[in-house]
Amino acid sequence: MVVDDHPIWRDGVARDLAEAGLTVVATADGVAAARRRAAATRPAVVLMDMHLPDGNGADATAAVLEASPGSTVLVLSALSHRTVENHVQATLRKLQLANRVELARYAIERGLD
Repeated sequence: MVVDDHPIWRDGVARDLAEAGLTVVATADGVAAARRRAAATRPAVVLMDMHLPDGNGADATAAVLEASPGSTVLVLSALSHRTVENHVQATLRKLQLANRVELARYAIERGLD
């Protein structure tokens, strides 16, 4: 599941994950939607933004884990697009990964959050 208030980012990440062969069971734009969708879909992994319109990522993480205790939450957050892009590119180079989907898989496979 992908939780982010920005529709272009949320939909782009969901699309990229699906194109990489992963199943995206839901998307949500805030805490309340994340809670409802986690209860309905029981996602294995949740990609979580920290800045949401009806709370923050910590609130949403607690709500998701209450609704779906078996989920793993991977928190993604940014101060600016340029800052995030620089950090992502540096991490991809350091880990010798090709793209953000491989980075998400890397974190998921190692149980990083």
